Amino acid sequence: MWLIECKNLFQEGQAAVLCSLAVAYFIFYYFSGTLFFDIIHFLLHKCARSRIRLLRQISKVHSVHHWYFDRHLHYNEKYRILNALTNLPLELSCQLVGSWLSERALSWILQRDQREFATTILHLTLIIEFIRVVVVIYLGGRDTSHISFHSVPKDRDWILVGPEYHSLHHMYPDQFMSSLFRLFDWTLGTSSTLKNKRITMTGVNGAFGAALKKELKSDGVESIKALRYGVDFFDDDSVSAECIKTLRDTDILILAHGLRYGDVMKANYETSRRLVELFAQHRKPLESRRPQELPEVWYVGSEIEIHPSWGSKSLGAYSASKRRFLPFAKSLYDSDSVVYRHIVLAAFSSRMGPAIVSADWAARWTMWWIRRGLKYVPVTYTGFAYLNFFKFLFKIKAEVNGLRFSGDGMKVEGSKDV
Repeated sequence: MWLIECKNLFQEGQAAVLCSLAVAYFIFYYFSGTLFFDIIHFLLHKCARSRIRLLRQISKVHSVHHWYFDRHLHYNEKYRILNALTNLPLELSCQLVGSWLSERALSWILQRDQREFATTILHLTLIIEFIRVVVVIYLGGRDTSHISFHSVPKDRDWILVGPEYHSLHHMYPDQFMSSLFRLFDWTLGTSSTLKNKRITMTGVNGAFGAALKKELKSDGVESIKALRYGVDFFDDDSVSAECIKTLRDTDILILAHGLRYGDVMKANYETSRRLVELFAQHRKPLESRRPQELPEVWYVGSEIEIHPSWGSKSLGAYSASKRRFLPFAKSLYDSDSVVYRHIVLAAFSSRMGPAIVSADWAARWTMWWIRRGLKYVPVTYTGFAYLNFFKFLFKIKAEVNGLRFSGDGMKVEGSKDV
């Protein structure tokens, strides 16, 4: 019956409609299969730490995969066959079951004459899933998602899971759980980790800085060190030796200091830029058997980056200082040698004045987004920060010559200004 219907569609010039429908069914089935595996994958990791011995034994069906491709992103040939006999069949069975369940659910809403076509696409999907796993078994489990990086490259995708993203799962088995699409990690907030990270913060005595520090401590960071504006750093000629030492032993630099009044250009732009340059120049990654991860820079921006200053002279100066940082920020955002997070805050209650929300609220939402892997972090109740994303991504031009972070220090190509 469905073949007759397909033939009629082709004869009526609706081949594009049929092909589009087939692609939509295939994506739905394949996505459902990977999502079902992500759920089982997550549960098996939980079982590995269970007090119940039987659950721990069951979890080894997947644990062998992590023995085969370990936290150092090295293959252990001792477990190659065991991985092929346990984990890969598990992955295949989860994908097949997940795809089949999605077809069963879809059949409830499809008309009877559409079900046969949908079922045929399911069979095609199951065949493709089977062939993919067979090929991976033939290759000894060495697929494109498992690459032995010496230094994990920057992950530029935000929907699909690539080798950069999946390598972080092997380094941090309780995070980065998704296998193909990142929906599962978005839902659970497992798209990033701060575990054992050495953090240096400015502005820790401010309302937002103090609240953010409290949130960071709950994420298992190794240490949080403070740099004080006007004490540890002020300008090019006034950077303490202790500041340099602190930056040398830093994985994540968070720039949460700033002024609303006074010399705002120096506080909000010049010193922030200078600290990033010093961080790039002096940072020394930890010597470890594990692959190196990219350093991170977080900058606390403001919705003033997009909305007007409403005729206020002081607000206009504050706006100019924040916007002056944006071309430099965009160059960091585009760089392949550093992970840059641009945090755009709406007004919150602080010593600068009252607002609808508290600094604690802003800090919680900041970390909520970051746990989901966002590089541009909108923390807003007005909506301006969402609009500013399009300005930041498409309108702001990155500085032509910028910083490049490396394990041996900073490399600057050309001048630091546009």
